[in-house]
Amino acid sequence: MRKLKTLFTLLLSLLFSLAIFGQDLSETFKFGKEQFLYGNSNSAALAFERVLFFSEDSFQIESLNYLGEIELRNAQPLKAANYFQRAYNLEQDRNQQVAYLLKKCSSLLEAGDIDLALIDLLSIEDDILDSLRKTKYLLQGIAHFSRMSFPESHQSFLLAFDENETIKKNKIDSLFVVLESIKGPKPKKARILSTFLPGLGQLYAGDIKNGINSFVLTGVLFALGINTAINLTLLDALMTVAPWFQRYYMGGYNRAENIAAEKFKEKQNRVFLSILSVYDSR
Repeated sequence: MRKLKTLFTLLLSLLFSLAIFGQDLSETFKFGKEQFLYGNSNSAALAFERVLFFSEDSFQIESLNYLGEIELRNAQPLKAANYFQRAYNLEQDRNQQVAYLLKKCSSLLEAGDIDLALIDLLSIEDDILDSLRKTKYLLQGIAHFSRMSFPESHQSFLLAFDENETIKKNKIDSLFVVLESIKGPKPKKARILSTFLPGLGQLYAGDIKNGINSFVLTGVLFALGINTAINLTLLDALMTVAPWFQRYYMGGYNRAENIAAEKFKEKQNRVFLSILSVYDSR
């Protein structure tokens, strides 16, 4: 069954190839667009790659854009960013250039390459279409937020709105006030608390279950170590129980720190999603 499926896939690819190579470039490009709209990313990519190889006109730039979109579909944002950069390099129209660059920056943000995206965003002047300018500041706000540069993020998000959108801008202001009010749980404090008393840091971070588990487990090991030292020798306790106690004790305060960091990040992310919802509600 698997061999038949593989053979069918190869045959289908061959038929697509024959169809493509029997067309001129405009037909190939049209075929690629149709396949893209139908969700057939592989056959669309094959068509656009052929256009890139043989064409030096506007079809080439549009094909690069489509190939970037295909890579985004395939969850390959860095490859997408490369195609959008190539489209940017070939494009002559200023606004269309910026549109491709913004697509590149969005792809970089998706890939987690925040600093590189921010460098490109900051290089874009405001002498562009209003819609592009707003998108620039939206992406810039996201980038600054990801770097936890909240004042810069706040300012960028505000610039993504028109001056008369007072209600939405006030909503953004209020959300950043909420963001500033988030004081904990603090990861270092959680670590210190669990170092002092296993499980206490997890309880502070709001993870009751793991806090109780850590307290009980380390407590049992501590009691077992004392019992071993009394009934056997201190060396026996150190050799048999101490390594396990150390492992769970150290793991406990490390987990407490990580849990607190995750909880803190979750609170920030909720505010972040609320900010994006204000922009999406336009």
